Formats: sequence, C-alpha cells, structure tokens
Amino acid sequence: MLIRPMTIDDYEEVYSLWMSCKGMGLNNLDDSKEGIEKFLIHNPNTCFVAEENCIVGAIMVGNDGRRGYIYHTAVNPKYQNQKIGTKLLNTAINELIKLGIMLCSKPEIRRSCNPSPPRGYTMLRVLLL
Repeated sequence: MLIRPMTIDDYEEVYSLWMSCKGMGLNNLDDSKEGIEKFLIHNPNTCFVAEENCIVGAIMVGNDGRRGYIYHTAVNPKYQNQKIGTKLLNTAINELIKLGIMLCSKPEIRRSCNPSPPRGYTMLRVLLL
C-alpha cells in the first residue's frame, strides 16, 4: 500500500472513488476538477491518496494557517477495515503538525464512507490514531 500526495492527475479516479461511497457530500463547484485543483494548489502537502494498483483511498485536508480542516475522506468499500483511512488521516495530521497547525476541525469527515461526521475541534496530537 502506497500513501502519496494527491495531484490533479488523480482527479478522475478520486472522483470515482467518492461516487462509490454512500453519503459523500459533493457539490458541482468545489468538487469540480477546477475546484479541486485550486484546493490542491493551496494545500499541496496535506491531501493524499492510497494506492494498491489503483487508488483505493483519499483524504483532503486544508488549513487557514491556524486550524486544519478535514474534508473528503473515503476508502473504497472493498478495501475497508484494513486501516487505510487511519493511515491517510495520520499522514495528513502529521503534515499539519509539521506546518505548526495544532487544532483541527472535521466539517465533512467521512471515515470509510460513514456519513455520520463527528463535530467540533480536536487537538491533533489527540486525534492521531
């Protein structure tokens, strides 16, 4: 399993992954190829994909310089229960910590396509799984 930074070249495969996950909150503007490209330009070190011959997981995390925000997190249903989501989340959180971000909000977290997001902010050192 390879965890690597997400690039705009991954868009079609990641979008297909999102569409395969029940309950993903997508919209036409922010989640368009152009919207994701803009997000990746502003957050080049905190968005990741998990690959095993193809993309099987993805996480998009951004920050405003003070707090981190976990957005789309998805794992292909066929690959769930293998800690892929945990690895993606920990990789992104470690990058936020390197940037000096110590608080994180989860406005749309979907662990393994689970549509019930937790609320509020969490200290990143506590959030590491």
